[in-house]
Amino acid sequence: MRGRLRQRGERRYAMIVELGRDDYGVRRQTQRAFCGSKREALKALADFEAEIERRGSLAEKPPEMMLGAYLDAWLESYGRTQLRQTTFESYETMVRRHLKPALGKVKLGKLTPIQIQRLYAEKLHGGRADGKEGGLSARSVRYIHAVLSEALGHAVKYGYIERNVAQVVDPPRAERKQLTIWTPEHAQAFLAFTADDQYAKRLYPVYALALLTGMRLGELLGLKWDDVDLERGVVHVNRSLQNTRKGLILVEPKTDRSRRAVPIGPAVVAILKRHRLTQRQQQLMAQPGEWHYSGMVFPATNGKPLQPRSLERNFKQAVKRSGLPVVRFHDLRHSHATQLLAIGEHPKVVQERLGHSQIRVTLDTYSHVLPSMQREAADKAERLVLGSADL
Repeated sequence: MRGRLRQRGERRYAMIVELGRDDYGVRRQTQRAFCGSKREALKALADFEAEIERRGSLAEKPPEMMLGAYLDAWLESYGRTQLRQTTFESYETMVRRHLKPALGKVKLGKLTPIQIQRLYAEKLHGGRADGKEGGLSARSVRYIHAVLSEALGHAVKYGYIERNVAQVVDPPRAERKQLTIWTPEHAQAFLAFTADDQYAKRLYPVYALALLTGMRLGELLGLKWDDVDLERGVVHVNRSLQNTRKGLILVEPKTDRSRRAVPIGPAVVAILKRHRLTQRQQQLMAQPGEWHYSGMVFPATNGKPLQPRSLERNFKQAVKRSGLPVVRFHDLRHSHATQLLAIGEHPKVVQERLGHSQIRVTLDTYSHVLPSMQREAADKAERLVLGSADL
């Protein structure tokens, strides 16, 4: 660390202290103005250096680093080491498509809330990166906001800037989407159809497990036979299969709640037992080199992990052939949770079954079921307190 004076006018000086280079190789310095004689300025500079040494401060002012360069460096150093591969890729997409083109040439320390707010407004009304008409959804803009706010939060932590200006900006309100779900009758009809359909019956077991456990797509495809206890009727969620730019990878559950044990009933146990027997027969009948054992419960036809997009495509085709209301594969999870809440299951049980990190997530997601539950609770309260009294 070294300091110097730069005269800015008569009896006016800038005290500049060089702080070396940061982890990204960016040169950093900090400045402070002083008015007085040169001798007094030199004394003030020495005091300034001592103050910085004592505080261990990285900088009083942000470096003259462009936001785009900082975001690239942040992704490379923090993102690649601390984020899951799928999360890193989504962050990188937000930075490359939206943040850098709009704000990349703004100095990190000069970024203002109004610039960020203007970016959000532009994205809502015409900010699609693919050039199509219309803007991004409020949910997408909120994700851009989350990425920028996290990046600037680290800049504050590193000492580059004094405050996170993204925290004072109001992202658009999230739209509450109407969930598309199947009734129990729809679910029963779909399972009956896929059990017999020549194109869909190979995937019938995974559809059954999805509808009767609420497990996520990646959790189902990441399931190994070692995770399934058919004697006790429990499926252990220990990993998830994710599709990334590097190909298919198995990742740890995102939260502690996601790693869970999901009880299954005797009907599902029977389905999995038959599925395991069929899979073993396929393995024995396969020619050398045709079957690649991966230990997966729901592999591709060659035994390797099944591509999630392939399952979603097959599901979409099966739904179309069945004639049932069109839903996404993820909506099977919503259907399971809604059906449990509708029959009076406690939300805490549903939370644990789905692997939500907090019960608030469960209640917010399935708030459409709560009014009917409130009515049922009111009726129960009257019967409990008043009995059959005629009021």
